[in-house]
Amino acid sequence: GRTALVMLRGVEQVALVSVDEAADDPESIRVFSLAGHRLGSAAVSARGDLAVVYTTLDPEAVRPQVGLLDLVSGEVSYIPLRKAIAGVVVDPTGRWAYVLHHKADGEPDPSLGEAEFLARSHGYTLIDLETGFAKLQTTPAAPRGPLFLDDGAGGYVLLSAPESGVAAVQFIARDGFGVG
Repeated sequence: GRTALVMLRGVEQVALVSVDEAADDPESIRVFSLAGHRLGSAAVSARGDLAVVYTTLDPEAVRPQVGLLDLVSGEVSYIPLRKAIAGVVVDPTGRWAYVLHHKADGEPDPSLGEAEFLARSHGYTLIDLETGFAKLQTTPAAPRGPLFLDDGAGGYVLLSAPESGVAAVQFIARDGFGVG
């Protein structure tokens, strides 16, 4: 049947609602706790068994992180990230997630320290949803995409900055998260 995932950031919960049953049977609504985590957005795997929950709030207000919420067991694990989140996409196999990051104003300058350098850089993070391993990839231009291969072996990320002459495609290999 039809199911909706309702993010309840204000009370740090997520509700899994069967659209076909909820009106007649409110007890069919499953509520999961995200206690201590103000997450208000989600990307759900194609199988519908996992939700990657996150926030796009200012990283000064909320630490950038994603939660991996098992929609069957209700268990959630959290993965801290190093940049503010703009959005998340789960690949078609449900094996990994692509996290697009916001870029802070200004040019990346290593002399300002690692945190400020990363904040001012374009980039994305790849997350292995089976192990929780996360890899931040900085890029010379704003990443677009991703375009995933159907078999889960990898994907492509488009990079575009016409004003600086950058137009490129990065291939992401699923095994080892190699980027080329």
